[in-house]
Amino acid sequence: MTNSKKIRLCLVEDEIIYGDLLQEELEGNDQITFVRHYTSAIEASTGLPNDKPDVVLMDIDLKEEITGIHCIAKVKDQLPNTHFIMFTVFGDNDNLFEALKVGAGGYVLKSDFQKIISAVMDITAGGAPMSREIARKVIASFRNQNTKLLSRLTPREMEVLEKISQGFLNKEIADVLSITEGGVKQHLHRIYKKLHVNNRVEATQKYWGK
Repeated sequence: MTNSKKIRLCLVEDEIIYGDLLQEELEGNDQITFVRHYTSAIEASTGLPNDKPDVVLMDIDLKEEITGIHCIAKVKDQLPNTHFIMFTVFGDNDNLFEALKVGAGGYVLKSDFQKIISAVMDITAGGAPMSREIARKVIASFRNQNTKLLSRLTPREMEVLEKISQGFLNKEIADVLSITEGGVKQHLHRIYKKLHVNNRVEATQKYWGK
């Protein structure tokens, strides 16, 4: 890998000793160019747009007026091609989903220090690196959302959804459920509306919890 293709990386971490250890780890990789270590989210929000890094490792609790999450919110529009990975001790749902909401593409706990290099490589390759604990919470959240949406359906609508999820055509559903094709279409229209989807494929994904 040539220098022009190296991953430009910035770190935002206010714990100096820990940040220095992390910087040493990152600088030891020949695929990464370590650009800058910020110890303040305020400084980072000013400096990152000029640095134009490919990846930013962002702590959350920076012991000042703005957090790492707020920092991302401030600079994200100025850095549309930059990937942000939260690297933090906080694994709670509030911080997790707020970080993802403002544009973080990865969420790695500091207890997974040894995985940070692979996380950087993963996110630049189009992945969404997360610690196992975090990934489980994200999946559980989606499942809970799907469960709530599915609970809005009537028993008949659930029957129709089950059939389309099994690959049945409208006519086949009508025959099995002893209703008209027009009735099937009406049920589908209501199903799509309640599940906030636009077609059979998206409805099926909701049914299977994807």
